[in-house]
Amino acid sequence: KHFVLDEGDKMLEQLDMRRDVQEIFRNTPHEKQVMMFSATLSKEIRPVCKKFMQYPMKIYDNDEAKLTLNGLQQHYVKIKENEKNRKLFELLDALEFNQVVIFVKSVQRCMALAQLLVDQNFPAIAIHRA
Repeated sequence: KHFVLDEGDKMLEQLDMRRDVQEIFRNTPHEKQVMMFSATLSKEIRPVCKKFMQYPMKIYDNDEAKLTLNGLQQHYVKIKENEKNRKLFELLDALEFNQVVIFVKSVQRCMALAQLLVDQNFPAIAIHRA
């Protein structure tokens, strides 16, 4: 009944991801409500998104304050690839949290990071497209 795509622009920009999304889309009921969400929807990708929808309703919110949930903390650190694991564990040791979502670029990195977290006694599961 529903087809929901979060970070739709990112998933549709990459051709391999777009193919996966199209395959999943084709295997859902023809009559469905399609919802796509993105904080960074570019003008170039909008026509691709529209191909998944009939009579789309667009809602744009340019108020940055509304884009962050109350109580949610977001952290971004720009570092070299070989420093990422060390810095992640520094943050996990220093911050108080109930749960954490970590986004990575590949299935392989997802699987490896989940195993590394478990090895370091952090309960973790890998959620990916494969």
